Amino acid sequence: MTTFTLILAFMLPLFVSPGVCSSSTPESHTVSSKDKKEIIVYYFHTSRRCPTCVSIERVAKNVVKEQYGKDKNVVFRAVNIEDKENDALAEKYEVGGSALLVCCGEKSKDLTGKAFQYGMSNPGKLQALIIETVDGMRKG
Repeated sequence: MTTFTLILAFMLPLFVSPGVCSSSTPESHTVSSKDKKEIIVYYFHTSRRCPTCVSIERVAKNVVKEQYGKDKNVVFRAVNIEDKENDALAEKYEVGGSALLVCCGEKSKDLTGKAFQYGMSNPGKLQALIIETVDGMRKG
């Protein structure tokens, strides 16, 4: 077996495992089984950002505010990976640069590629993708 196949064989169950989403990260509140799942839309970035990076953050932040503003279990967090206090979080999600992730407990969906594809050229499509991803995680 190739190294890639071995890595895939061990990593695949992490991405497709069923179960209830609950956050166990220290920056989140405790979620009881009666509460909804906490979903975090993370935008990881560095201190220097291009116009596309700024647009991705703006779109993601606005989607969470406008679409889920009343739902306190869906939050947006911008994270500067150059700040030392964010090292553990960046390491947890294996982020080394700009990235857009939608996370719920141990599940995460990486939207970075599509975010850079649509961030400036088609923000409506990026918005729809974020909504689709968050709604999918809400259903569990």
